[in-house]
Amino acid sequence: MGRLTSGLAWMGYQCLFGDVFVGGAGLVPWLAAREQRVREGFPHYLGGVPRPPDGPLVWVHGVSLGESLVACALMERLRREWPAWRIGFTTTHPEVLALVRKKKLADVAGYFPLDFAPFLWRAVGRWRPRLVVVAETDLWPGLAGVCRARGVPLVLVNGRISHQHRAFWTRARALGASLWGGFTAFGVQGAVDRDRLVEMGADPRTVSVLGNIKVDLVPPRREDCLGPVRAWRGADTLVVFGSLHPAEFDALVPGLVRLAARPGMRVLVAPRAIVHAAAWERRLREAGAAVGRRSAPGGP
Repeated sequence: MGRLTSGLAWMGYQCLFGDVFVGGAGLVPWLAAREQRVREGFPHYLGGVPRPPDGPLVWVHGVSLGESLVACALMERLRREWPAWRIGFTTTHPEVLALVRKKKLADVAGYFPLDFAPFLWRAVGRWRPRLVVVAETDLWPGLAGVCRARGVPLVLVNGRISHQHRAFWTRARALGASLWGGFTAFGVQGAVDRDRLVEMGADPRTVSVLGNIKVDLVPPRREDCLGPVRAWRGADTLVVFGSLHPAEFDALVPGLVRLAARPGMRVLVAPRAIVHAAAWERRLREAGAAVGRRSAPGGP
């Protein structure tokens, strides 16, 4: 793919992004009233990320809770290996941002700017990163283009390339060329991810299979955590529905209520985001289930 073609595709993407932003600006007050991330993060979206302490900085980005586990492990290692360096962290999820701030793994943390060059240029100017690290799947052409223009190395860690990624980027090859060209290196989980990335247009010389970092993050069994659950279960059969998204929970509610009503049956529901726990407890109780919330003070 020629550089002129990929450059034009990138510019077209940026123009479209800018048009959408301007056209949707009137919705910001409405969104801010309903979405915590917009209410807290709007200045960050425009590139106004908090200013870090002085010193060389690594910018680490992770979107979901799962990706943030990888990012947290990476930041812990950076602390040990490069104690003089500062760490900046961005995400798009309030729960992830709160977790990173609570653990105090980053010197500065905020919401990821919108993928529009003026906003990204402003954010990069504030943080002046020596390296930008993206966890798993968050691939943004705007970020890649700005990093390339500023001469900042951009790397992917624990990369996971889905069938949907491959289907999209093999069709959008001109824009993809500008994306892959902005990365210095890709570290992916497996051979399938490597093959898909190369098929999408990445330079094979920049792609390495490094395994799944999450395998090394499995916590040891802790009896102090399992004990209360075992006591609550007793001799009953326990069925666990873990890491549920809201849409999945909505579809499962009738079945959860019927299952929990069976003699000798216990049902444990674990939201992917703990912020949903209280609302889901109310929903199940309204549906007729006997419910207790483990995360509530004095919960079962």
